[in-house]
Amino acid sequence: MSTDLQHLKDAGIKHFHHSESTLKAKRDEIKKHYIDPSLKKVSSHYEDKPFLTALLGLFFALSAVPIFSFLAFVLGATVVVGGTALAFSLAILSAVIGTASLFLLGALTIAAVTAATCCFWGVAAVAVVKLVLHLTSASDLPSGLKAYQRDMHALLLGKGKDNGKSVSFEETVKTEGTKE
Repeated sequence: MSTDLQHLKDAGIKHFHHSESTLKAKRDEIKKHYIDPSLKKVSSHYEDKPFLTALLGLFFALSAVPIFSFLAFVLGATVVVGGTALAFSLAILSAVIGTASLFLLGALTIAAVTAATCCFWGVAAVAVVKLVLHLTSASDLPSGLKAYQRDMHALLLGKGKDNGKSVSFEETVKTEGTKE
């Protein structure tokens, strides 16, 4: 009797280890093919345009619950109402989903306004802190303001790839001033 139980125990442990290795392989495959490339893309987008990435991230985070609630409601309403007569259920279903979509529109509007407000106040706070830091660490006011302007330009508009030739005011004045 104990050999039969030992055999079943060994088979169960072997099956468990096989399932565990299969799950680890699938997890690693999903991480390699989906998660890592997505993280690299988001990271590079954040490096190029941090303000836009923060705004979109906040919007997606704030709108995930209303969207999933809406989808769950639509699925539930379809299952519940779908059991009745076809014409009657389609009429009720369209009215119910239409009403729910109005609630979704309101929730997404609130999420967008909240995300924009959070980003605005976040950028405003960072701007004030950076201005104070640049002005206190600069040797004179113009150099502090120029450093602040460069820093804020990179923060708000991103470092981006410059396809054209950038023009410096000082270089243009020097070049234009030498021509007679």
